[in-house]
Amino acid sequence: MASYGGPPRMGPAGGFMALMSGPTYGAVNQMPSDKERRINVHFRIPYMTKWGQSIVVTGTGALLGNMNYSKGVTLKCHHEKDSLVWEGLVSLPWQPCYKYKYALVSQEDGQQVVDGEELMEHTLLLHEGLGHGDVVEVADTWCDRSYPGSILSSSAFTKVIRQHKQMRSGGRAPQQQPAVGEAVVRFQVMDWMLEDGQVICVTGSIPQLGMWQQDQMLLLTETDTPCWQGEIRVPYSAFAFTYKYAVISRSQAAAAAAAAAAAAAGSAAAADGSGVASLPGAGSSVSSPVRAPVVAAAAAAADMAAGNGPAAAAAGGPAVLDGQLAGLNISSNGPVTHLGGSSPGGGPPAAAAAAGSPVPGLAGDIGPAAAGAAAAGYLAAMPPPPPHQQQQQQQQGSPGISAIFRNATSTLLEAGEPRVCSLPLSGAASMGAPAVVVRHDGFVRRDKLWRGAGLALPVFAARTRNSVGVGEFLDLLQLVDFADTAGMRLLQVLPVNDTCVYNMWWDSYPYSSVSVHALHPQYVAMRATLDDLPGHQMPTDIAAEIEAARVALDLESVDYEATLAAKLRLCRRIFDVAGHKSLQTQAYKEWFAASEHWLVPYAVFCFLRDLFGTAEHWRWGVMAQPSEQLLADITSPQKEWHASILCCYWLQYQLHRQLRQVSVYAASRRVVLKGDLPIGVDKRSVDTWMEPHLFRMDKSTGQPSLTNI
Repeated sequence: MASYGGPPRMGPAGGFMALMSGPTYGAVNQMPSDKERRINVHFRIPYMTKWGQSIVVTGTGALLGNMNYSKGVTLKCHHEKDSLVWEGLVSLPWQPCYKYKYALVSQEDGQQVVDGEELMEHTLLLHEGLGHGDVVEVADTWCDRSYPGSILSSSAFTKVIRQHKQMRSGGRAPQQQPAVGEAVVRFQVMDWMLEDGQVICVTGSIPQLGMWQQDQMLLLTETDTPCWQGEIRVPYSAFAFTYKYAVISRSQAAAAAAAAAAAAAGSAAAADGSGVASLPGAGSSVSSPVRAPVVAAAAAAADMAAGNGPAAAAAGGPAVLDGQLAGLNISSNGPVTHLGGSSPGGGPPAAAAAAGSPVPGLAGDIGPAAAGAAAAGYLAAMPPPPPHQQQQQQQQGSPGISAIFRNATSTLLEAGEPRVCSLPLSGAASMGAPAVVVRHDGFVRRDKLWRGAGLALPVFAARTRNSVGVGEFLDLLQLVDFADTAGMRLLQVLPVNDTCVYNMWWDSYPYSSVSVHALHPQYVAMRATLDDLPGHQMPTDIAAEIEAARVALDLESVDYEATLAAKLRLCRRIFDVAGHKSLQTQAYKEWFAASEHWLVPYAVFCFLRDLFGTAEHWRWGVMAQPSEQLLADITSPQKEWHASILCCYWLQYQLHRQLRQVSVYAASRRVVLKGDLPIGVDKRSVDTWMEPHLFRMDKSTGQPSLTNI
């Protein structure tokens, strides 16, 4: 390949540092402090904007606007074939980590307006070995909620459908350090569809990525779900190269061994957050960048050979890789050269350590339990092999990855054309070749996204033998069981808000709510309204009335008016007899404190609606204009109707409690309970009464002949 045409990156003993003058940087062996060391970060992101729109990047620190888009850095754009690329060069003081985010902005009346922003924040890790003036090339991919891979990031998937997937956070991939004539390339990709036991690798057209060979891929590290990262060092002459991500499914035994290895190596490699492993020795340590594939394979092999760890336990003794006892050739002056052979002593070094022989480089003996960690630390501390030996290893097969792929059950290569990693063209002559190239590649490109089936219906249609007139919230429990048994993962219902405007059958229409918060009283399961009071049972006479109402309203078609009247009457009886005791429970008090802002106005609205016989609040005289004083007067405990106000509170609490019960149960069965909202509220609602300035009271939607009603 042709060599990179821009100015090369110089090492600390020459080039840029040698050209510096002055008392601070005059000496070659003097490096600027972290506060004085400046890193040139080149942000680059393709996005096809509209005329008048721009891309702004903001992040932590004053130079990036402290996460404020109005103070961020506005990027400049240029065309590259069919793409519009936005980029900007920012000189930042070195620090280990920066957070940043992109936004799509435009100008309106001289003010900046945010038209859209990315789904997640980016994290930029700056290597300790970066020198003053070094360039970090950051190639990002715009990902918002419209991005196909972003769909699975919603709570419906993360908290319900895929709740079984273990979430990881705070992880860190091993770091390579910049070197003269090379660039560190960091790969980062996301995938919400991974199952336990699956990993992400990178394969590509250069030796560091295995030359498209499946058993020589680069294994990435899961840092924060769903992000995976990994690094390689690439000579400038090797750019541009192509690559793809792959999803590897491993057997359960291999996955368990890898997890144990990661834990063993991580205790040494991430103790100080540097990604560098330290060898325990006689008062000294040796450290170098951790090579994740080799460390993971070494720790797994050592633990398994010693008969320790989940994989060995599952196998009933020393684990077997590919039919052979796992072994490592370890020498004191070279890297791991083979996986599957024996040590100079005639057996695997882990087994030798278990028998009391020291691992090279360690002071004293170690037992079986520490064999895996010791082998992992030893391998981590080894320097990278020379280029000719790296090439030989690539031809023979990467030892760490080979062990993983021998246990692979399937390999899924991402769809589409290979990705291309090239050095920047724009501004290359002025800023020099990058020391680090960061590839934030968005999501793994899958040709098949998640697919599932579901069921949609109104709650009032889900009637059971226990229902009184209509389907009730607790009737959904049986529907959840049905959905789960049938393999469905979604249960969607129509709006369940209170729609009691006219107190007649017109109110059965679920899209004309009187409150965006309150739930409809018809959905309460009266038989369970005392379940929150331990030791209390429904009085016999009220239970008999509930049963009589159930039988009388068990009709082919819903009698909305009769059902609502029966439930309001019986709920008031239940409240007067025992239900009021719920108001003294801690659960109710916590719910009331969180709901008071909407609950009190709603209860007052319902009281005045019934008092005036209409929900048209503009006809309520002086009470047509609500105020805090009016709400306080009507809800005062000294008023004779205070029990009616409290009953309204209690009924909404019971509805909340029962719907919450269904939601929690559905999540436990991995069924999403999805609601629905109307596009507006009824003109005769508590929301338009309390906040008329938020609505166009002279406009309405729906049937044309009814728009002036």
